[in-house]
Amino acid sequence: MIALTVDGIGMGENGALWGGECLRVNYRECEHLGGLPAVALPGGDLAAKQPWRNLLAQCLRFVPDWQDYPETAGLQQQNWSVLARAIERGVNAPLASSCGRLFDAVAAALRCAPASLSYEGEAACALEALASQCANVEHPVTIPLNGAQLDVAVFWRQWLNWRATPRNAPGLFMMRWRAGLPR
Repeated sequence: MIALTVDGIGMGENGALWGGECLRVNYRECEHLGGLPAVALPGGDLAAKQPWRNLLAQCLRFVPDWQDYPETAGLQQQNWSVLARAIERGVNAPLASSCGRLFDAVAAALRCAPASLSYEGEAACALEALASQCANVEHPVTIPLNGAQLDVAVFWRQWLNWRATPRNAPGLFMMRWRAGLPR
């Protein structure tokens, strides 16, 4: 059986933090086939409460020119440079392949979730609610595979460069995510 984990954080093999994996499982064993690349969780558990931290981590890892995009303007209101140094040094920034934290980052980019969440998953719920109001749109955005991992860098580059109407951007993310993950 193939299992897709679309979660916040869980313990994976060898102590790795998982939350966006493709697994082959049976009653006796589990084989990791691939999934999301691991990204820093700046501030550890605080990353699950402040979505902008996940947006910063995603941008630092996958979008070298992130400051050029209007979707990242909210980061300028935060003390991002100190956090960027912590991520770079691996200080209080464990790596995790978390689908939930990716959703948080997109919600922060779209500014559809509060800066501080009341519960884990609130940003993803806000993103889903916003996406449900969007029309189906034609777009060039993909989430290709790079080896056994989803190529999130390609997604971010295409999504940030595609000029959707702000109303359709959440729907585009959710459509691409739903199409890309099962592959």
